[in-house]
Amino acid sequence: MAHGEGKQARRFVEATLRGERRPCFGLTEPDAGTNAFAMRTTATRDASDDGAGWRVRGRKTYISGADDAEQMLLVARIDAGDGNKGRAKFILLLVDMTSPGISLQAQPIDVVAPCVQCTVFFDDVFVPDDCVIGDPGSGTGYLFESLNHERVMTSAMACGLGHHVLQKGVEYAKVRAPFGKPIGGYQGIQHALAACKVRLEAARVMTYEAAIAYTEGRERR
Repeated sequence: MAHGEGKQARRFVEATLRGERRPCFGLTEPDAGTNAFAMRTTATRDASDDGAGWRVRGRKTYISGADDAEQMLLVARIDAGDGNKGRAKFILLLVDMTSPGISLQAQPIDVVAPCVQCTVFFDDVFVPDDCVIGDPGSGTGYLFESLNHERVMTSAMACGLGHHVLQKGVEYAKVRAPFGKPIGGYQGIQHALAACKVRLEAARVMTYEAAIAYTEGRERR
């Protein structure tokens, strides 16, 4: 919405909002978890005669819902044929998950989740130019704008969950009375709950500040 063309928003975003297309996000790699600059998945300018676009090679891992998605917002390193010397440049691509050269492998995980986690392999996958978001070399800035939004959202979810759990703990401390007196009457329990409250309120203040900064565009300056 921020960096794509209007027709891309109509083609991809509006279709997603109507529930006609399901997306996934391709960033994490086996050897590049939180360090996005270490990713090895590359996008190389297509040199064939049958159209302008890019060729993607590499793999992404722990991609939520990739088995159920029609499209992926993929982050890749631009391969300029120089061995990626110097500061890497990145590109954001909207990849059709039915494209030839894409294969998936479900990952066994211990955590129960509402969607399957997949490793997605890209073997010379062609992506046309009209599926490139913004300037091909400016993907780094686009990426972090998206991640900053996600971080604020995740922080808000964590604060809400923390508040719910704390309230449940307080309610339990009022009724749990193994020796005739509620355990909430003991300072050992009170201090632990109070410490949780202090840390939760500090996290909430920081989340609000981050949300205000993002809304005002301060993270872009």
